[in-house]
Amino acid sequence: MKPDDLNQNRELLSGGKQLLYSGKHVHFVKVGGWEFADRPHISGIVAIVALTSKGEALLVEQFRPPVGKSVIELPAGLSGDVAGSAKEELVEAARRELLEETGYEAGEMVFLTEGPPLRESVPRWLLCFGPTISSAKAQAAGMPANK
Repeated sequence: MKPDDLNQNRELLSGGKQLLYSGKHVHFVKVGGWEFADRPHISGIVAIVALTSKGEALLVEQFRPPVGKSVIELPAGLSGDVAGSAKEELVEAARRELLEETGYEAGEMVFLTEGPPLRESVPRWLLCFGPTISSAKAQAAGMPANK
């Protein structure tokens, strides 16, 4: 499936969806016998598999309230989750997230793969991009630094 096909997945899930609970950022829904969480106010999810010029993977450490501790993970984030950004291209969201979370600026971005972030939750596709890394500019841009 290509990134352009994401709307087809949304259309398939929109039929017969029962809203069980609506929170600020998450809806809990039921389709047939399946209950799962949905993020209705986003246009996509991205993850970035980035390597430095030394071949080292860029990972971030962030506190995650659902597990009550910090986790080590790929830089990742949401697209379209901020007012006025509903039409943000997923590759641009990947660029933004890489800079925000690591301080590295992406050069060329290559689409790597896609799939569900969790097999039984969030009916959206996670798209993975592999950038070339050009420089660390987060501090100069005033971005918060993650470990």
